[in-house]
Amino acid sequence: MIKYGFSIILLLPLPASHAIAQRFVGLPFAGYDEEATLQVGFQYNYVNQNYQLILKKNWRELAEHGGRMINLPAEGVDETLQPSGTFRSIHSRSGHGFAIGIPIDMRWNEGFSINFTPSFNILNSHQIVYSPQAADLDAVILKSKHLLQSNRGDNFNSFEFPVALKLLSEEKKFSKSDTRYRAYVLAGARLNRWTGVQKAYNQLKLEVEAGQPIPEAIILRPEYMSLEAGIGVDFITSFFKVSPEVRFSQSMSNVMSNRHTLAMNNKFMAPIDRGLIRNVYFSLIFQ
Repeated sequence: MIKYGFSIILLLPLPASHAIAQRFVGLPFAGYDEEATLQVGFQYNYVNQNYQLILKKNWRELAEHGGRMINLPAEGVDETLQPSGTFRSIHSRSGHGFAIGIPIDMRWNEGFSINFTPSFNILNSHQIVYSPQAADLDAVILKSKHLLQSNRGDNFNSFEFPVALKLLSEEKKFSKSDTRYRAYVLAGARLNRWTGVQKAYNQLKLEVEAGQPIPEAIILRPEYMSLEAGIGVDFITSFFKVSPEVRFSQSMSNVMSNRHTLAMNNKFMAPIDRGLIRNVYFSLIFQ
């Protein structure tokens, strides 16, 4: 019986086996299959980014006296990032990011699916503004990566792994058209991991131990988790599905590494008790 079974499998025509595979996985622009178990596509995200900062009660004093870099003489301090005196205010400035992803929807039934969208954020613009007391001095805009003698800085890119449960409404048709549409809501969690952050911090620690001057910057944890929720609309044609979507995401805990070696005696880290990251994703999804 086993021998005959293998014979039947080998005699299956290639078009039939291709149809079975296509039925299981729906690829973008290959003819949209509503009944496919897995729907794979492309996703483009514009990201509005913000820190949510909580400062310590005595943050002004900590900023004024906590700015000397570890084991460095006064001449080693980077003056471009060291405003004299204390700060008038410390606040986040909205940034703009961009990410690309591969959305994968696992269909459970007509009204429910599980969404997984591994993404790479190729542009991060989180930034914190430190305004000095003296009106004649410019504010310092700080990011997570800086070079000596430069006050512009940069941020680390990140890999993102969101998983969400997706609840879909019934499909409806536009009048006199084959195009269908349906709304959906989703909720889940997202793991964010900064790329190259550990390597960069290890190099800075070696420079500190060697007595070399380094710039002070915002020191981040290598990764963090966020909770998120969103809404979207599927527009379904015979050939593909396109979905505009909005997701709101906020980290569950402090994203800053306040006890890191590089955060000790750091003028810019000292006033901050903790910081959260709040992102809003505006996405366009093709499946």
